[in-house]
Order: sequence, then C-alpha cells, then structure tokens
Amino acid sequence: MSYFTYENKRVFYRITGSGKPLALLHGNAASSKMFEMPLPLYTTRFRQKRPSSQTVL
Repeated sequence: MSYFTYENKRVFYRITGSGKPLALLHGNAASSKMFEMPLPLYTTRFRQKRPSSQTVL
C-alpha cells in the first residue's frame, strides 16, 4: 500500500496506468473508488495518482 504524509497524517493513494501524470481528486464524502468505472478510459494514456482522504490515519 502507498501512503504519503500530510499534516502529520498518512493518506493512502493508488497509482495506475502509464503515460503523462493525471491527478484524480474527489470531494470530502467520496473515496478514490469513485474513479474505478471510468479508469479504463485513462489507463493507456495517463499515469493516475488517486489519493483517498477517507483513509487518513
């Protein structure tokens, strides 16, 4: 699992695909899972980084 630290908290993120970087951000009540349906449209052209604020530890 991949995490980064933000304000002394660990935040989970996923990286998928290849190509130019594309950051996919969600709103407060959502998670990075909301991008799973459209993800196949982006995986061949973009490397996506999807942080999930619901997994802040």
